[in-house]
Amino acid sequence: MTGIAERKADHIELCATGDVGFRQKTTLFDDVELVHDALPEVDLSSIDASTTVFGKRLRAPLFIASMTGGTGRAEGINRELSRIAEERGYGFGLGSQRSMLVDEERAATFEVRDGAPTALVLGNLGGVQVRSMTTEAVLELVRRVGADALCVHLNPAQEIVQPGGDRDFRGVVDAIARLVRDLPVPVVAKETGCGIGPRAASKLARVGVRHLD
Repeated sequence: MTGIAERKADHIELCATGDVGFRQKTTLFDDVELVHDALPEVDLSSIDASTTVFGKRLRAPLFIASMTGGTGRAEGINRELSRIAEERGYGFGLGSQRSMLVDEERAATFEVRDGAPTALVLGNLGGVQVRSMTTEAVLELVRRVGADALCVHLNPAQEIVQPGGDRDFRGVVDAIARLVRDLPVPVVAKETGCGIGPRAASKLARVGVRHLD
């Protein structure tokens, strides 16, 4: 396997077998207590949880994202979960398509449209990667996976602690601005574990980003 493929395989193994959850932080749901209403005066079947995202209707505001790719094991995972998204009306987000840039044979691990022809599918490229790519090259990757929108993921904290990770994050804002302006699909700014703070959100808003994850 290439270095990227090995890293992706390690990610899957760690998520499947390792202790990868936060030890101190929580979802805050343990601070929420739902008050029971014994007289709801509602017909449960009339409740509609569906919503429209990027022009596609979801049965519920749920996404399976962002799944990995670039290694053989990921292909089966992506295909199975994308089929579930298709059947249940969820959105599906691909993991970083970076490996498609360096290894053509890995492209199949991201191809889910045969099993999810109508699902909302989000493509995914790193901010550092799109900085060095032309808009046409980015669009080609979006089209190859049939993505309805493109997530540009921001993960400096993860890269800094990974051996061989990226160290130069200059020019990412300008690259995102270019894609927002020139791509025919929506651009989502996606952070991958540490969140988007007010300062980063303001930078993204100033260059036209309207969708954050």
